[in-house]
Amino acid sequence: MAKKTDRNEKGQFTIGNPGREKTYTSPEEMEKDIEQYFTNQDNRPILITEFHGKDATECERKVQRPYTIEGLARQLGLTRFSLINYEKTKGYEPFFNTITRAKEKIREQWIELGVAGVGGRDGFLKFQLINNAHYQDKSEIDHRSGDRSMQPMNITVDSKETADEFQKLIDGAKNNERPSQE
Repeated sequence: MAKKTDRNEKGQFTIGNPGREKTYTSPEEMEKDIEQYFTNQDNRPILITEFHGKDATECERKVQRPYTIEGLARQLGLTRFSLINYEKTKGYEPFFNTITRAKEKIREQWIELGVAGVGGRDGFLKFQLINNAHYQDKSEIDHRSGDRSMQPMNITVDSKETADEFQKLIDGAKNNERPSQE
C-alpha cells in the first residue's frame, strides 16, 4: 500500500481527502489487496461444533467464512467510511468500479449463502441486504375490490337541505374535520 504525496502549488493534496494522503495510488494496487481478502476468507472457513442424536454425538463442520464490507475495509487498511470515499467521492473516480465490483461480489456471496441456508440467521441476512445493499422490504396492498363493493357510488338526495348537509360532510372529510355534534 503505497502513499501518494502529489500537492498543488498551495501545498494542498491534489485529489482525495485534503487532510490525508490516499492509501492507494492505483486501482490495480487496490485490486490485488481485494483479491487477497477474498482468498483469505475462502481459505479460513468457520468451524462449527454441533451435537446430533440422542447420544449427542459431537460433529464439526466447516462453513464458508462470509465476506463483509467491514472485513474488506480492514484488509485494505481503511475504515468503512474511507471505503465509501473510494467508491463515490470526487477525486477517487479511478477506484469507483474496483470498489463497486468488490461490493457486488460480497452481496452475491451473502445471497448465495442465504439461499443455500448457510448464511446464518435469516434475519441478519435480511438486515444486511436492506441496510448495506440497498434492497427493500416493502409490501404493496391493492385496495381495489374484485366485487366492486369499494367503488364510488352515486347518492341521490330529494331536497336542497339534505344536499347541503352532504356537502358539508364531504368538505369536512376533505379538510380532515369531524362533523359537529348538534
